[in-house]
Amino acid sequence: MTARRVRPPTGRRWSPSSRWGRPRQPIVPTPRPSPPTRSHGGDSVTVFAAHLRYRALEYLRTPIAIWPTVAFPLMIALFFIVPAAQDVPQAATYGLVSILLLSFTMIAMFTFGAGTAEERRLPWYDYQRTLPVRPTVVIAGRVAVGLVFAVIGALPAVVLITARTAVEVPVARWPLLAVAVLAGALGMTLLGLGLGMALPFKAALPVANIAFFPMAFAGGLFLPLEQLPDWARIVGAATPMRPWVEVATAAAFGEGAPPGWWAALAAWIAALGAFSVWAHRRDAVQRFR
Repeated sequence: MTARRVRPPTGRRWSPSSRWGRPRQPIVPTPRPSPPTRSHGGDSVTVFAAHLRYRALEYLRTPIAIWPTVAFPLMIALFFIVPAAQDVPQAATYGLVSILLLSFTMIAMFTFGAGTAEERRLPWYDYQRTLPVRPTVVIAGRVAVGLVFAVIGALPAVVLITARTAVEVPVARWPLLAVAVLAGALGMTLLGLGLGMALPFKAALPVANIAFFPMAFAGGLFLPLEQLPDWARIVGAATPMRPWVEVATAAAFGEGAPPGWWAALAAWIAALGAFSVWAHRRDAVQRFR
């Protein structure tokens, strides 16, 4: 027995293209809304804040990475600066400047320079490089964290030298001294990050050591400039350490640094910033080509 086709209860004519006499409505594609435009400046600030928070938490969760940056300057101040400059104000002031610059340089070139090279081997770093983040924002976040932890590392040594020696740095000189120290530390941090981006991990730490010690000696970080040989003064004038030492010691002793040293320091900061951006982009090209 075959089933009969039953007409719909209405008086409309039935057709296979309709159901119960109702014609199908044509499907009209809905236009896709355009994504909202966002301000790049606001995005950059948000990404910078997130990057800064992530980097800070990363180092705070590994206290062993922070203790050497505090202990090394503190031991140098305790074993060398305090016994030698306990009753000599000029030597104590120079030792204070040296320990400040040494703390910031160690953080910049070793903790963040070699640390960046080690981080590049991790899979998490590859994922971060796929995110749409500008290189300047990433570098700015790393530099900010480096400066913060450098201040933390130098603070105990500064307190010890101030309390146990005849250092003479009035309160009125500290703002200019802080500006000089932070300006040079910015350049050193950019140098360390550039080395960490451009070199593999096995080469980053030896290159950082080779670059640091001659630059620190010729730049006047370990000995006053008057006690350096002639060849060291000539070589040190071509390094970023020399203008940093000049402006920092002038601020600590209350002497006005020549504008040429400030200009040289600004030129080094610009050049090292360009080097860091170039190394960051070069790493991206080699990693994802």
